[in-house]
Amino acid sequence: FSKNNIVPFLEEIKLSFEELAKEKEINYSFQSSQNIIELWFDKINLKKIVYNLLSNAFKYTPNNGEISIILSPIKKLNKENIAKDYLELVFKNSGNGISKKNMKLLFERFYQLDQDENTRSSGTGIGLALTKNLVELHYGSIEVKSKEDKYTKFIIYLPLGNSHLNKEEIIHENNDIVSNKPFYINKLNHSENEYLTEEFRVDHTINNSLPTLLLVEDNNEVRS
Repeated sequence: FSKNNIVPFLEEIKLSFEELAKEKEINYSFQSSQNIIELWFDKINLKKIVYNLLSNAFKYTPNNGEISIILSPIKKLNKENIAKDYLELVFKNSGNGISKKNMKLLFERFYQLDQDENTRSSGTGIGLALTKNLVELHYGSIEVKSKEDKYTKFIIYLPLGNSHLNKEEIIHENNDIVSNKPFYINKLNHSENEYLTEEFRVDHTINNSLPTLLLVEDNNEVRS
């Protein structure tokens, strides 16, 4: 985790979907109650959360529909029933909504919503399960609200401050490179090995007394 202003971070991700919004003629908006909201978060994994939710929103929003991102600091009761400061991050889209039957299974791995000919076979069913997992790794929570034939709203709550974090989880540099995680790589400027500490460098010694497992995966992050 590092401390950053979450507002421009989300605005930049929002821009990645602007062309798609124009193509589908979707009213696509971003609203923040403040220009500066400092949050301790893992940049790479929060980006995955946002991309997953926006990808889903665009997938299920019809042409000429609406998608909005809304964020604001709030007070909320935690699990111990104590009022704490949180960032509330809302992703709302118009569309068919989600039935009560589907709501119960929404975050189950490999579960996919009832699909029509436009969305069938266009996903793997792990996006929302992964999103929930990554939100919880941020010590946050996610919930969904929906009205059929109206809208779907995903709401994320992330704790403000860093009292909930362990010292080893915190970095004070404003960058994405974490020395003990080899898959945090700036792919534009550096090769992977530049960031691997000795313990992560490939050891080609094979111990024949142990089973061997071959992993075939061309994505560095997924493979790690």
